[in-house]
Amino acid sequence: CVHIFLFFFFQAEDGIRDFCLSRGLGDVYKRQVLYRWVPALRCWWDRRHRMFDPFSVYVLPGSSLFMFQFWELNLGFKILTVLPWFTLYVRTRDKTLDPDFKETYLRDMIYKNPEISELFREETIHVLDYDCEYDKGYPNPEKFPEFENSVWRFFNTDTSMCTGHFTFGDVESGATMVLKFKTMPIPGKFRYQVGEPFYFYDLRAHITQNGVFKEVVLADENETLKKIRPFLFLF
Repeated sequence: CVHIFLFFFFQAEDGIRDFCLSRGLGDVYKRQVLYRWVPALRCWWDRRHRMFDPFSVYVLPGSSLFMFQFWELNLGFKILTVLPWFTLYVRTRDKTLDPDFKETYLRDMIYKNPEISELFREETIHVLDYDCEYDKGYPNPEKFPEFENSVWRFFNTDTSMCTGHFTFGDVESGATMVLKFKTMPIPGKFRYQVGEPFYFYDLRAHITQNGVFKEVVLADENETLKKIRPFLFLF
């Protein structure tokens, strides 16, 4: 006598209970690869230019290979052999993550501006498009002389500054707004502490309503840089 057991579960979606077979482990792993591993690897590939600093390319692998010669002596040399590769992984992970800034702070700046809040209300505004990416290379040395530091360049291939935009639309007014921004890390209260990694030092709103265009400057980079200078990430 052969007994066959089938396991089912019901999944509620949009108020309707549908009958479906339980997902197998293969499907779970497939979803993990498609929705977690593939996007992560794509971020690594798209931002690979951020990983080729001299410290990551030469010092970390070189120190690991040097310590590997003494692998058999004791546990300490084993740790010193593995540690550079762990450090390289952490640096790669941190440098390839998506820019993560405080959107609530950005929205506060929008709603406090009278010209913008007149057309865009918190209850009726919605996001149409968004893009933000790290700036490649080093900026103009006349505007940012801080980044000419040779010690800092040994550990970095860019400045951790970002450029991007939001596109907003308002259902009630029918207006659209392209909010262009530039961010930079700024120092905190202490000398070697970062205060805000994505500070908006230039922020401009391009608003269109009924074919009429106007620009609203929320933050001008020339004025901002007179008061606040960028923070240099060493590691």
